[in-house]
Amino acid sequence: MTHHNDKKFSRRKALQAGMAGGLLGALSRTSLARGAFGQGGATDKLLVINLRGGYDAVNSVIPVMDPGYTMALRKATFIPTASTLPIPGNTFFRLNPGMAALQPLMNAGDVAFLNAIANPARSGSHFIDQQTWETGITQCSTPPTFDNEEGWMTRTLQQMALSGFSAASVSTDLQQLFATSNPDRIVSHIRQILSFPDDAETRYSLDTGNATIDNKLRGQSAMASPPNGFGLRALYDSGAQAGHTLDGFSRKVGLKMLESESAISGLAPYVPLGGALYPFGHGTNPNFPLPTVAGLSRNRDDVREFFHRLRDAMWLLRKIDSVRVVGIEMGGFDTHSNQGSTSGQLFDLLEAISFAVNTTVGIEAAHPMFEPASLHVVVFSEFGRTSEANDNGGTDHGGATCVWAVGPRVQPAFDQLGLRTNLVYNGNQGSGAYPGMFSANDGDFGCSPVGNANPKTFVGQATDFRAVFGEMLRKILGLSLNDMNQAIPNYTTLGLPAQELGYIL
Repeated sequence: MTHHNDKKFSRRKALQAGMAGGLLGALSRTSLARGAFGQGGATDKLLVINLRGGYDAVNSVIPVMDPGYTMALRKATFIPTASTLPIPGNTFFRLNPGMAALQPLMNAGDVAFLNAIANPARSGSHFIDQQTWETGITQCSTPPTFDNEEGWMTRTLQQMALSGFSAASVSTDLQQLFATSNPDRIVSHIRQILSFPDDAETRYSLDTGNATIDNKLRGQSAMASPPNGFGLRALYDSGAQAGHTLDGFSRKVGLKMLESESAISGLAPYVPLGGALYPFGHGTNPNFPLPTVAGLSRNRDDVREFFHRLRDAMWLLRKIDSVRVVGIEMGGFDTHSNQGSTSGQLFDLLEAISFAVNTTVGIEAAHPMFEPASLHVVVFSEFGRTSEANDNGGTDHGGATCVWAVGPRVQPAFDQLGLRTNLVYNGNQGSGAYPGMFSANDGDFGCSPVGNANPKTFVGQATDFRAVFGEMLRKILGLSLNDMNQAIPNYTTLGLPAQELGYIL
């Protein structure tokens, strides 16, 4: 039996399997002139970090002055104020002690924590809410005009393609943010670029572990016998397509993968700038040493893999001028049990993310050789967690979360409730204000209220997540408001510009 959506499903699986290659216009080393993108500098770059699982924002950027933040309610997850870290100019919030690596950037005024950011169509499902955050289309609204499997970053690329703008996803599976079923919008999906920390030669991408010139994979000639024939080039390249059974989508994916591979293979092994460290780079392979690094408590498998992808992401951002955006991710944040407090699984993950942000923005991108680009980082997750801990030492799926924004153009000067002190919100009832730990529950927030009897469940929404991303796209990447309506559907008609927080200069 054939289902009507089999073709769409197979395309998506093909992308997730690592076939996706190429970019809009392919990866290019062409230099871009500043000012070509309106408000955003033409070389400003963006690293997007997705925390999979819905991280506990309340135990990360901790509202220590909220009357609900008590040991009685937080139970085994409670962190005493004396163990937390200060945020310059703010006494209402303090940081999880695992986030110590961010302190140099906070002292420089390069970090903003955007509290009470939420998806107004919250469902509580990881898959649905991740899809909503990464497509920019609320899932309980009227039927979308775009394919709801296409990410808002892919649509942004479509708007910027004529200017040589490109991007890549560096992850185990292609992130929804960069996904598409439109063969003209394929975004590069890179699984592995280099083997490190002892790089001896450039490696082929897509996690094959083989050297760049891999004839079995690439196939130099469609007519020759192996090793030169029957590889990907033989399968996809022009002149060898008579009678082939692949549809147009599959062929375009294959060709663009080869384009990206060619651009990547010509780059020299990566040498980090300024002493930047990307530890644990060989993943779970027991045959390689696993160095420890001061500032990281535990050598977790997911942390090792994250730093591997992070260095590949920085390699792309630094070495290929046209690459303006790279997305990576780390899982493990679905902490229903044994979450920990001043140590434990959340602490370890926050420590790794904070170390990574300081390494990328505070060390590498601050080095003169990273110029002329300036790098910004945005860190987000699909929802927050419950304000009251459960009896298993964890927290459950909640509502609003906290988005981190880091970079030289970030404005950190928020008052104690999360409001910009010099910003007027045009009467939209205090967008950006922190509403309190117990300001929302399943009975009055999201697409499918279930009438939760407990009125004190999680943080309610103060600002639509799309306004946070929209401001970033406009000010860092330079999209116009008209472009925004294409990247995030109905951006202006939904009133989202009025909810922008002014967190970027």
